[in-house]
Amino acid sequence: IIGLGSSGTTVYQIPSSPNVLKTGSCSSIWQDFRLTKRVYDATEHAMTWRRHPFCGAYEEWQVPSTPYAMDFYREDHDFVGRIKDRLPLSHRDAPRSMFVTERIPPVAKEARDALIELYFDTSDAVQEAAKADPDNNDCLVRIYLGERESREEQCCTSLRNFPLRLNMIQDIGLDVDDLATSMAIGLAIIHWECQVDALGVEFVLGGSRRGKDTDDDRPEDYSRMDMPPREVIASSDKEPRRSQMWMLGFGKASTFALTKEEVTTRLVPAFLGNDPYYPRPGVEAGLWEIFREAYVEASKQLTCLSGGGDRFEELCQFFVDEVVRVVKEDGR
Repeated sequence: IIGLGSSGTTVYQIPSSPNVLKTGSCSSIWQDFRLTKRVYDATEHAMTWRRHPFCGAYEEWQVPSTPYAMDFYREDHDFVGRIKDRLPLSHRDAPRSMFVTERIPPVAKEARDALIELYFDTSDAVQEAAKADPDNNDCLVRIYLGERESREEQCCTSLRNFPLRLNMIQDIGLDVDDLATSMAIGLAIIHWECQVDALGVEFVLGGSRRGKDTDDDRPEDYSRMDMPPREVIASSDKEPRRSQMWMLGFGKASTFALTKEEVTTRLVPAFLGNDPYYPRPGVEAGLWEIFREAYVEASKQLTCLSGGGDRFEELCQFFVDEVVRVVKEDGR
């Protein structure tokens, strides 16, 4: 097991394969499968922005990746019965639907070690055990741009789904503006290219897609061994070939109608009710403005390519205005 999803999904490693097996209840795992495919196609389509004669351009690394979803198997499929005996003992009794999907590579090893040095107990025994723990190899970093954390709350015990909050990101020296821009582009693609509400979607920092000199197939970078931990993480992030933002986990999401009512009742609650990935107006106003401007601009780009016209732009602007209104009214 290398991961657990918020909608009851479990992710299993497939030995000697660049893919993983994702299982769950038939309804949620099917929804995850089909919407992952839809968003993957949309992100690939978004790469044409750079070559479009009328629309503006983004760098390729600024568009978040989405895993490529492959074969889907219902719980009564022969494949599920054949593979059941290869699952952990505690997971064999209840057959579950599943699909094969591309594995998101973990962040680089030197960055994982630096996170342990910065945010785990500083005793030699804990540090050595954490760095040697194979579970910590499966490190995806959850980018929480909408929440801060006190220093006393920062002592961690696992790198799986590691929560990197805004003040930690700033302390390390990652480019917060770039992260907010990428996240805004990704959300705009989900909303206006896919017409999906993004409920429960995760934004994580992982390795770059396989075949682009990822952590598993390039030599260890020994030039970083004497660098302070913060510089190790920050320099890793500045190399698009070594790190990438990913969007995943669409089991709770669903499509929506292009109306203001749907924006108010579906998109805004999904945005504010999710884990604190997105910048919030009440947390850091400047970062929210960067996110808002990138989201609106990306939405215009998508409208330009799809021919959605003024209606898309109107709903996009209505969405960000509604987020601000609800935050002010609720005092968030």
